[in-house]
Amino acid sequence: MSSISTQSPDPLGASYVNEDLNNPPVTSPSLEGFQRDSDIWFEDGNIIVIAQSTAFRFHKSVLASHSQVFRELFSVPQPSPNAGESEAIDGCTVMYVSDTGYDFRELLRAIYRGVSYLHPEQTISFPILAALARLGHKYQLDQLLDAVIFRLQRTFNTDLEVWDRSRGFGADSPLGLVPNNAIEALNLFRRLQRPDMIPTALCGCSRLPPAVLIHAVDRADGVARESLELTDLELCWKVQKRLIYEAVDQMTLFSEYFVTRLAEVKCQRRDYCIEGLKILLQETRRGMSYLAFVDPLDKFSSIFESDDAPFSKRLCRDCLAVLKSRHWELRKKVWGKLPDIMGMSITGWGS
Repeated sequence: MSSISTQSPDPLGASYVNEDLNNPPVTSPSLEGFQRDSDIWFEDGNIIVIAQSTAFRFHKSVLASHSQVFRELFSVPQPSPNAGESEAIDGCTVMYVSDTGYDFRELLRAIYRGVSYLHPEQTISFPILAALARLGHKYQLDQLLDAVIFRLQRTFNTDLEVWDRSRGFGADSPLGLVPNNAIEALNLFRRLQRPDMIPTALCGCSRLPPAVLIHAVDRADGVARESLELTDLELCWKVQKRLIYEAVDQMTLFSEYFVTRLAEVKCQRRDYCIEGLKILLQETRRGMSYLAFVDPLDKFSSIFESDDAPFSKRLCRDCLAVLKSRHWELRKKVWGKLPDIMGMSITGWGS
């Protein structure tokens, strides 16, 4: 259930007390110690909401029209500011929410800017989408939540081709994902009860160093922190171990395919490619210990596509295409195993 604080929060945002929405919100006589938000502060607004140390002034009807939770919250009778000591500012009741200022700001921006904010062609970073998903779920803004999930599914998908196009947690991810975002993503998808989006996030977590997994990581607001539940931490290590096995097995099969290819090379540069395959086979076998640190779901784009990559330098275009196809098959096999590796059953996974 959504929550709202019935106590004035620590101005530094150190802690927040979640109470049931049935309790009426408290009011405050001034904004001393709080900062007005530079974006969401409308002089004709009729409600002031404080999240962490930031105050937002906006229109009740705008948020209430999108959320049944806020509609019920705002319907709670408020004390008159003229009855004895002032309990409002400029005629606006002051209420406190337990959300971070960052999350609540992004929620109001999305509500006020409407369709343009979540337009399919609009670039939106993962931290913003995560903020909108958290509050969209918490305050039951179903249309907003559906739009956000649609955007997130462009990356966290059941289809390996979609995952490849999104670049996953790569440096050029359209969502601006960084490896540490995997923890926030996993926690978010658990909260949203989206098992179809969990495997990719869990894979991201399993590639993080133990020190990062054990300790909490900062969210984009620099205040809130994300850490894994103990069960997910244990699962990460289990998945990490299995993916190491899959990586070695995958590259063993891949190198063995070099031998098969050596016997069937039928290209215009046969002698050149045979020599190249022999060298690649030797290098792969020598570097097998390194493969324990390779992500079996990675496209190995640097190996296949870079100008100075060993594969592109030693094979002709036709032979390179054949090896890419074989590598795709091996990656697809690992992808299909992910739910089972994670102890999950996901209808339609990989199809």
